[in-house]
Amino acid sequence: MRIQLGIFLFLFAIGFSACNNEQLIEPKEEVQCENMLYFDSFEEMNTELVKVMNMTYEERLVWEKSKGFTSIELEAERLYESIDPEQFKSIDEVKSFVDKNSHLLKLVEDENGEFELETKNCNIPHRYFLNENQMYRISDLYYKYIDKIVLIGNIDEKEYLKQKNSMLIYDGGTGREYEILEYKKGDNLKSTNTNCGNKHTWRKVSGNEKLKVEIDVKRKSSSKLECNFTARNYEKGFLGIWYWCTRNMKVDVSLDFKYMDTTSSNSQSEWVGWKFGSLVHVDGCNNAQHMSKTVEISARFIPTCEDCYPVFTNYKVWADNKKAPTLNENCN
Repeated sequence: MRIQLGIFLFLFAIGFSACNNEQLIEPKEEVQCENMLYFDSFEEMNTELVKVMNMTYEERLVWEKSKGFTSIELEAERLYESIDPEQFKSIDEVKSFVDKNSHLLKLVEDENGEFELETKNCNIPHRYFLNENQMYRISDLYYKYIDKIVLIGNIDEKEYLKQKNSMLIYDGGTGREYEILEYKKGDNLKSTNTNCGNKHTWRKVSGNEKLKVEIDVKRKSSSKLECNFTARNYEKGFLGIWYWCTRNMKVDVSLDFKYMDTTSSNSQSEWVGWKFGSLVHVDGCNNAQHMSKTVEISARFIPTCEDCYPVFTNYKVWADNKKAPTLNENCN
């Protein structure tokens, strides 16, 4: 018995030492010690993202277990699934509950002054990859998500990023300027006669049923763009709070955008011209239907540019869940 205990303690000590000495272990082993997903490349991450976004809730739980880490989004969704709306006696009780779980949940006020209960990271396509520090790793870089901002740091900056819980533009302590991604120039760019904006949210309501659709196109880094479509179903519950619900949904989406592509040489930028991209998904052609709470479609682009600030040139967005009014929005 003493021999078995000695072997266990020896093996435990080796594992503990490995998790506290990064130079002795490979990156994938290191991030497992830290409950963090690791990808060798952007392409590997993107392939996994597409796969996970197309999973059901139950399939994602199996995926999470297979990766040996805890996804903060799935932790939030488990909490969401456990909520009984009638457990709250007032709106203030709901707000208090959300405040206590603000790392997982949030309340969003719509244009009618009513509240939608959301997970904190519901609008981040990469949310299932994030650990409790809102981070994952690609090769030698760490990605930290704070609201709609992404911070990138190298291995030496990992600990600082783990501790950072608010938006950072410049760290005066080290003198290093962290790269700010997502929305930068053109944030909330409004539609004009020559463009269709870069971010829109629409809601269709009938009684206790709601369908919300969001689209956006944004810069993800100096050489990456992202275009997103999200349709989500809600049912009004006790106290008038809107909660996610499962409905039979169909969507037809066509999003076209442009961005100004530039190249840099000797600190000088040369304007090359407009480049174009698109995201298209049509259920109508194959009569496809989605029995789900949310339909998400996302595409990432890797243009050659230093400053890529995209804008929609036209869009056609159609969504129907057989409960709320059909949503049909067009530009150009």
